[in-house]
Amino acid sequence: MVDILEVREISVEERIEREEREFLDNIKTEYLIRNYGNRPVREYKKYQEQMQTDKEMYYNALVESNKILYRKKRLLRYIDKKKITIDQYEKVLMALCKAKTEEDLNAILANALNSIIHHN
Repeated sequence: MVDILEVREISVEERIEREEREFLDNIKTEYLIRNYGNRPVREYKKYQEQMQTDKEMYYNALVESNKILYRKKRLLRYIDKKKITIDQYEKVLMALCKAKTEEDLNAILANALNSIIHHN
């Protein structure tokens, strides 16, 4: 059981600050899990600590997160939401995120859409 020590009203600015901090922490955590989640716990912990001070690693996490959001929007425009499974969606999304060129992106998307149509 948790004891509540104090209840106080906080300003909108404080609430925004908290939400931004939580949002950025989630981006860091998701990046770490995607890139280092298959490592032993001790090794993963080192990457977690590195994320706190390594600006390049943090930048990479932000870029990857933005790339995923962009690819999600693009994928959602093209897929038939009545036919695709969550598993298929996640696999296609991760493949789209690994695409290096626009041609790769279009080929992955076309292949995925064709595969979903023929499997359902």
